[in-house]
Amino acid sequence: MPDTYCTDPRVIDLCARLRAARMKAGVNGAYAARAMGMTPGRLSALENARTEPRALDIALYVRLTGVPADELVFGDDPSNRELIEVPDCEEARATSPGSAGRARSLQKRREAKARALTQNRQQPVPKPAGPVWRPAAWSNGDEQEAAS
Repeated sequence: MPDTYCTDPRVIDLCARLRAARMKAGVNGAYAARAMGMTPGRLSALENARTEPRALDIALYVRLTGVPADELVFGDDPSNRELIEVPDCEEARATSPGSAGRARSLQKRREAKARALTQNRQQPVPKPAGPVWRPAAWSNGDEQEAAS
């Protein structure tokens, strides 16, 4: 096994699953790197756990191999799913510092945008000042008679 910089066994297992999924899909490393928009060295670093995979990397593997993300991330072992705590988004937002201020600011922006939209609808379209130029080919001679 190559030298690894990631010491977390879960990351090492994840990287091995990424490589296995690519190989099972029958995609060589050079093609995979090109298809995912990365260098072959970066692909190698990911698959050999020298670099920790990011969410984008996993999404690229999902698209390349067709293997579902949860299968890539967690594998077949159901105990892996228990190791990752996913916080409730609403609870996290409510307890984060400054969240009330951000919510008020967002609400004010939405209200201002709604006011601007309704004001714009109520205003009539202004008519051009002065005579309107029209090509001579459009005239039927009435304008010339009215001018004389």
